Amino acid sequence: MENMPDIAATSRGITRRQLVAGAALVAGAAGLGAGALARTARAADAPSYRAGTYEATEASHGGDVTVQVTFSDDAIVDIKTTAETDTRGICDKALYTELPQRIIDEQSLDVDGITGATFSSNAMLSAVEDCAGQAGADTSLLHPGKQEVTPEQRQLEADVVVIGGGGAGLAAAVAATDAGASVLVVERAGFLGGNSLVNGGIYNAPNPTLQHKVEMTDSARSAIEAALADEPANDDIADLQADVRREYEEYLASGQTYLFDSADWYALQTLKGGDYVANVALVREMADNAYDDLQWIHDLGWEYGDKVIVGAGSLYQRTVSSVVPLGYGLISAYEKQLEERDRDCTYLFNTRAEHFTRDDSGAITGVSATDTQGNTYQITARKGVVLSTGGFSGNKELIAEYNTSGKWPDLSDLGTTNVGTVTGDGIEMAKEIDASLTDMDQIQLLYLCDPSAGGETSRNDPKGVSGDYQLFFNKEGKRFVREDGRRDEISLAVLQQTDREYWLVTCADAITDPDNTTDYSGTPLSDLIERGKVFSAPTFSELCDKIGIPADTAQQELDDYNATVDSGAEQDEFGRTGLNSMTTGPWYAALNTVSIHHTMGGVTIDTSCRVLDQSGEAFDGLGAAGEVTGGIHGSNRLGGNAIVDTVVFGRIAGTNAALGA
Repeated sequence: MENMPDIAATSRGITRRQLVAGAALVAGAAGLGAGALARTARAADAPSYRAGTYEATEASHGGDVTVQVTFSDDAIVDIKTTAETDTRGICDKALYTELPQRIIDEQSLDVDGITGATFSSNAMLSAVEDCAGQAGADTSLLHPGKQEVTPEQRQLEADVVVIGGGGAGLAAAVAATDAGASVLVVERAGFLGGNSLVNGGIYNAPNPTLQHKVEMTDSARSAIEAALADEPANDDIADLQADVRREYEEYLASGQTYLFDSADWYALQTLKGGDYVANVALVREMADNAYDDLQWIHDLGWEYGDKVIVGAGSLYQRTVSSVVPLGYGLISAYEKQLEERDRDCTYLFNTRAEHFTRDDSGAITGVSATDTQGNTYQITARKGVVLSTGGFSGNKELIAEYNTSGKWPDLSDLGTTNVGTVTGDGIEMAKEIDASLTDMDQIQLLYLCDPSAGGETSRNDPKGVSGDYQLFFNKEGKRFVREDGRRDEISLAVLQQTDREYWLVTCADAITDPDNTTDYSGTPLSDLIERGKVFSAPTFSELCDKIGIPADTAQQELDDYNATVDSGAEQDEFGRTGLNSMTTGPWYAALNTVSIHHTMGGVTIDTSCRVLDQSGEAFDGLGAAGEVTGGIHGSNRLGGNAIVDTVVFGRIAGTNAALGA
């Protein structure tokens, strides 16, 4: 992998700074750590090898992993991953740094994998065992069993304790260290990033620099006018509508033709897209800060493209995309800021926060936690705690408990797009202290998921290809929904289709070079075609034959759609407003399904990110940010708003925690 980060943190305990005597740190290749001593003790049982370098390929979550292992006569001396397609950030420690080093240090395959990177870890261990077999070793000798470790009780402290090292937690850590605080991040996984590593890398914000280069469209006008025509549910929404109406009328009076946008219109569209369920003050806070915080993360090192698109489910052309695939660019930017500028930030990996601690007044003073080695921690926050553990999409019990809105059927058999360590821990902790919860019944599904990957977010959806150049066909060859609609509306429609699957189809009108068009993970479309993830054909009819849908039926659907475009209509029969002709081959198709994606409900916060109790009073010492909170997205989160949420509220929560506010 090119440009791999220098990740020196251990996934066994405390990292970067040794906080307590005896903390377990990964031994360097040239050092004599505990593993080397153990290896000396069992040298008589060590395997022998035919010296040389051997290669093996194993399947992992995102595809194949290829590993080269070099042996001397009596030792594993080097392990290199030469090719992989797993998610950056999640696979790094398993394939490039800690796990290979652990195998070398221990001369054993009975070592801990990286928590949250099970597939990558298993691929690495299997590949090394394969190579050892090729080298003539008795591979059973590489399984001597794990050494017993006596758990310890440890006392730690920092100015600010951040529970959860995902996007919101890292934004909070950067902001808190900006304010001069020391920070300890408690992370359940063996790596940083959480669900932010596997998001689509898209961010919404009113962006005059880019939007003034875009022409105003009829569909954009219709969206604004529809929102202004809604009957306001309360005075706050009426006030927001009045602000948007004034701004829009000023825009029309100016005679400008570029795309209209403003923080108020962004807020109103977010509220409307979530059926006006969300808290108006929180939504306005997010929208008001979105553009400034886009500049903030850009200054931290996050690079985004030079055009705005309509992101999947974002409903408006205000979305920018990460240059680096998925969320890795943003997470690595945070990591570099925390490491390179000598900020006082320490990580505690493989450690699950379990309970808040409180003083006699009820103020939150810290957290208790346990790591995967059985060590327990009492962690004191001198100034404040930030809860940022993410949502509960991966917790089937909580999903079943709160799936009560009536929108969705039973969801127990659906997969999730979430990483395996994000399972609602923070919600359970908040319930223990009787924190208020908001919108817990609001659950989001995503319709861009790969059926062959157990519901993982699809790597078949071409990055940068607007939904205006996509058509969805069911297995009977029929279109069934507006492709530029809300995520919940599309997901509900997909659930009604055969096998809960459909074909996403696009063509050369949108994709001119499959070698330089990638999916959201950065894999070229041409590679996906070779791997059978995407199908391609010169003509639409040939594509239909290849994917097994009735060509005559699908062709009629395509012809009807293009006739609607040619007629100059503002929308088609499904209500789609983003209308562009699709006529040019080659054609491309990817099979997709739905998975549980986001939980809009969580702990109740105010605009300062303070967690509120059942009576509406703020807990002293406790803030929260990110998907663990509720009240921001209503009944349906707009695509591209998740990162905005983590950045805006993570920054607020971290700053206020550092100030003891």
